[in-house]
Amino acid sequence: MWYPRDPRNPRESRLTRTEGKGWTTGTRGTRRSRGRTGSHRIPQGYQTGNSVLRETLNSNLDSGNIYGCKFVKKEDISHLRVVYQGNTRVWTAYKCKRWFFTFNGVECSIPIDTAVYHWPRENIIRTTTIEGYCSGISKGPVTVALNVGACASHSAGVVDAYTGWNSVSRIIVQEVQPPQQ
Repeated sequence: MWYPRDPRNPRESRLTRTEGKGWTTGTRGTRRSRGRTGSHRIPQGYQTGNSVLRETLNSNLDSGNIYGCKFVKKEDISHLRVVYQGNTRVWTAYKCKRWFFTFNGVECSIPIDTAVYHWPRENIIRTTTIEGYCSGISKGPVTVALNVGACASHSAGVVDAYTGWNSVSRIIVQEVQPPQQ
């Protein structure tokens, strides 16, 4: 809780107790003139975005586009922040699957992804968060998609993937200002 402080002794509160009247802060100070109006630019931390909420994806797709959504990017210099919150599963011994985001069908230069490797005789459904930023996307409509595919290694043979089993899954897309240099 905040209490007004005495400027002469910052450790002491200016609150005083008056019998029968409770706590008071004393006499009111003098009013100062108003400052200048601030800039009407977009603040540095400004974000625009939308959240796509899927109650259950329940996708047993082993390769390809699991879910896509449209987003309208407003600035060329901004970045897109994407997040997937849900669960993933791989079921086949000694195999790996990779979940990743694409933007208009193309991955970022630094991929936004995760890989899950499966050990034999386990059927573990993992809570998964995939999050990252992508730059270099022109303003205008963008199709953001969550995909699943083979890992670079351990990909030979059939690998059973599952996304969003029996839970709420979220895909969040936000347009954010680039970091300060």
